[in-house]
Amino acid sequence: MTTYDTQTIQPEGREIEVSREETCRADQPCEGTGSTQRKKRVPEIPTLTELEKERFFAKISTTPTDLGCLEWAASINGKGYGQIRIFGKTFAAHRVAYSLYYGTDPSGLHVLHSCDNPSCCFGGHLFLGTNADNVADKVRKGRAKGMPGVLNSKAKLTETDVSEIRRLRASGMIARCIAEQFNVGRSMVSHITNRRFWKHVS
Repeated sequence: MTTYDTQTIQPEGREIEVSREETCRADQPCEGTGSTQRKKRVPEIPTLTELEKERFFAKISTTPTDLGCLEWAASINGKGYGQIRIFGKTFAAHRVAYSLYYGTDPSGLHVLHSCDNPSCCFGGHLFLGTNADNVADKVRKGRAKGMPGVLNSKAKLTETDVSEIRRLRASGMIARCIAEQFNVGRSMVSHITNRRFWKHVS
């Protein structure tokens, strides 16, 4: 049986103050909205046998990235998170990693990445947080949906582009030509012109 030197990958113990009042997580989202919001139950991480632990660690790269991440080298879901089947159920790999490194189940809380790398399973990059902590972390890293303009990491345009699109449209240039010039759809040109998008740009 393989022996793992957990001292090389497990961070020094530290106290983490978290609230267990909020139980919806980004990697396991709530269903519904508002007062009718229904929390999707996430199964607790089971106690793994030595064989299951060996199987789990075998799926984590032993070569750190430039940022020190130890990445999941097996199945990845659509959001970039590692996933693994254990006793017939699918679990997020970084949540299992947290449970093994810290010796506690993260049930009811998010497991966040300080490295912002969803496939990372290095215990030193994982920390617990509430749903509010998770949202704040996304905003801080520019990944939150609905973030205005260039603060959104997926934005194709700059504020200068937006101002120019409005100027060109006001001068009479058709939306199709503007869309081709800026490599966006005509609907985007319309939304920008009518200030449904990029409202903060004057």
